[in-house]
Amino acid sequence: MKSVLDVLKANQGHYVSGESLATMSGLTRAAIWKQINQLRDLGYKIDSSPRKGYCLVMATQVLHPFEIQEGLKTQRIGRTIHYRDTVDSTNILAKTLAKEGAPDGTLVIAEEQTAGRGRLGRTWSSVKGKGLWSSLILRPQIATSAIAGITVLTAVSMARAIFETTGIQVQVKWPNDLLYEGRKLAGILAELHGEMDRIHFLIVGVGLNVNQLHDEFPEELADRATSLRMIRGEILDRKLILQRYLEQFERAYHQMTDGNLQDVMAYAREHSATLGKWVTIRSGFGQGLMGEALALDDDGSLWIRDTTGKEVKVFSGEIIEEMEENP
Repeated sequence: MKSVLDVLKANQGHYVSGESLATMSGLTRAAIWKQINQLRDLGYKIDSSPRKGYCLVMATQVLHPFEIQEGLKTQRIGRTIHYRDTVDSTNILAKTLAKEGAPDGTLVIAEEQTAGRGRLGRTWSSVKGKGLWSSLILRPQIATSAIAGITVLTAVSMARAIFETTGIQVQVKWPNDLLYEGRKLAGILAELHGEMDRIHFLIVGVGLNVNQLHDEFPEELADRATSLRMIRGEILDRKLILQRYLEQFERAYHQMTDGNLQDVMAYAREHSATLGKWVTIRSGFGQGLMGEALALDDDGSLWIRDTTGKEVKVFSGEIIEEMEENP
C-alpha cells in the first residue's frame, strides 16, 4: 500500500493511470484497485477516472504509520508503530505489546481511547481525531533509580514540540502535566515494569489536547482544560506536532541514558508552573505533604520546604493544590 501511496503523493493533484501505478509499484491492476480502496478507507481522498486513472486530492488526517514516518527524523523512537482507530487505552495496549517483545522506541497511537487513564486511576477524555493519544515502549539499559525524571523529560519534549510547531509556550507542572494559563493541556502517565535493579520495560503515555473546542470537553473539565486550537484559534496539524515530539523525545532519551538531564531540567525550571508556589502533594499511598516548591533537581525530583521549615526531596506524587503564598 505504501508504494502506491508514494506514487500518488509524488503526483498529487494529477492523475496517474492504473497501468503506470502497476508498473511503478510492481503490482497487478487488481491489486492496485484493492489498495486504492484501502487507502480511501484510511481517509485519503482519491478521485478515479476510467480514462485518466487515479488522483490523490487530499492526504488523510488520520495518524496512520505511513504519515507519521514520512519525514520523521529519528533513528529509534517511532520506527515501529502500532496504530488503532479505537482502543481502550494506549498504555494498556503498549503493555501487552511490550510483554510480547515490542522493541525499544515502539509507538502506540490511537484516534480514540475509550478508557484513557490519568494518574491515580483517573480517566482521560480522548475525543476521536482531535488529540494525540499515544504511548511509547522503552527499554532503557539503566538502573531504575535513573528514570525518576522520565515524566519531566516527556513533558519538556512535548513542550518543545508545541513551541516549535505552533509558537505557543506552555508551562511544565511537576511532575506530569502541561498547562497554558493555568489550564491543563496535556497529561503524562509513566508505568515501570521491572525489578529493584533491572528495568524490563517502561511505558510512557501522553494525552495532548490539540483540536478540541470548549464544548467537546466533559462538563467537569470544561473550566480546567484547554486545547491548542482554543489557544491559537485555528485547526493544527497533529502529525507535525507528533513528529517533532518524537524527535525531541529521542534526543532527551539519549541524554537520560547517558545520565545527563541538565538541559531538560533547565528548560523545566525556566518554564515551571510549580516553582515558587505553595503546594499540597499527594502520593498514591494517601500520604500528603504541604510546602513551598523550592527547586527542581537534575534527576527530576522536587525540593519542598514543608511547614516546619524542613527541606524535603520528593521523587513522585501529584500536586492537588497550588497557592501563590503560604496559607
